[in-house]
Amino acid sequence: MQWWIAQKLKSRSSASRRAAVQSIGEQSDPRNIQLLAASLSDRDPQVRTAAVLSLAKIQDEAVLPPLLAALKDPESAVREACVLSLKNFRDPRTVPYLRPLLKDAEGAVRAAVARTLQQIGWQPADDREQARLLVALGEYRQAASLGDAAFDALVDVLRDKSHFTRRFALEALAQLEHSRVAEVLVECLTDPDTQVRVAAAEELANCPGDEFVVALSQALNDPEPLLRAAAAASLSRMGNATCVPFLMGILKDDHWSVRKASVDALGQMGCPESLDALAALLADPDHDVREATVIAMGRIGDQRAVESLVRALADSASSVRHAAAAVLNALDPEWQVSEGARKAVTALESLSQSKEYWVRHAANSVLSRLRGDVRPAGQDPLPGPTESSSRRVQVLQILMHAMEDFDRDIRLAATEALGRLEDTSCAGQLRLLLQDPDEWVQLAAGKALQQVTRHGISDRAGGLKPSLF
Repeated sequence: MQWWIAQKLKSRSSASRRAAVQSIGEQSDPRNIQLLAASLSDRDPQVRTAAVLSLAKIQDEAVLPPLLAALKDPESAVREACVLSLKNFRDPRTVPYLRPLLKDAEGAVRAAVARTLQQIGWQPADDREQARLLVALGEYRQAASLGDAAFDALVDVLRDKSHFTRRFALEALAQLEHSRVAEVLVECLTDPDTQVRVAAAEELANCPGDEFVVALSQALNDPEPLLRAAAAASLSRMGNATCVPFLMGILKDDHWSVRKASVDALGQMGCPESLDALAALLADPDHDVREATVIAMGRIGDQRAVESLVRALADSASSVRHAAAAVLNALDPEWQVSEGARKAVTALESLSQSKEYWVRHAANSVLSRLRGDVRPAGQDPLPGPTESSSRRVQVLQILMHAMEDFDRDIRLAATEALGRLEDTSCAGQLRLLLQDPDEWVQLAAGKALQQVTRHGISDRAGGLKPSLF
């Protein structure tokens, strides 16, 4: 039988050799140690791993030399199996062989070594060794609490194959006050993983120095928009005026998040020289960018922004209109009579003819405010100025405003409510909702439109007054 197994160990089939090694291991016979030790040189790593595991089943000190030699195997799976096998022996003589593997390139091997050393009862000699142990166990932040003693251990882990490991190690490294931390973070801006590069860009915000501004500015050209946005945000936190031209250069980036990050950055830094470029972004196709632009203009606090902000009062998105109103009131409580407001009239008159209901409605409302409401003296803005009709108008205004909300549930609820009110003035807006992206809102708009139309026909037939709204 032994002869047959020995022949199997010479088979061309790696599966056959592995099966033979496993069969020998089941015998747990010390006489097979040399046979198994020879398989530690097999060309197939799975056969070598099986040989390690088979050797571990033999309770004899004679297996230690081949297992210790296998710690240098080029395959991480073999090294890990070997470390776990040595754990069962709890032999202090293995410590000098295991300790260097706390620097192993493979995280699983490092963790196995750390646990094995702990089980043997090994104690780190100093903070550097303690940091190595903690890093091997994945306790990166705890290692960082040891200060500069953890620097080398954390830097070594930045070469790990796992991008999660590299990112966590980078975040811990950034806590250190070591003089070379910023230099390492700059190197991480070229990491193959986007999340690691983003983490490096975010941490560099805390590093003063023109050379780091240059590094982050170069990251604005990265193909990944997440990194470009993170770099822009970090540049603003650094507060270095030399980065302003770089930030203005990405205001036309092809990704909305990068444009928004650049706008936020320029606003945070309070750059009046960017006002003209920001004004152009009030026509950006993304409403988040337009809203960020309005807020950035408010942070800059320059009266020259009034004209652009008044035009933003007629934006198609309610969030932009509300932001513009708040910024204008903070910037100049008397903005309605300012020169900037007068300059905006021509643009508002053009917007008052827009095909979009809310743009048209908002533009006319702003024009009315700028003109001081030019209705004849004593004429109420709405006929029938009773308290009940005034409340009805307010309710209709709120519901029609809610019909453009980004939340489909709010649009759906507002549409159904308007249908029950049966007010003909909202028919035009209901027709627009027939093209809503959500099919349930479309159905609700169709039903509400039928109710409104039916009520309007009934009113005309009975000679009733038209709607107050």
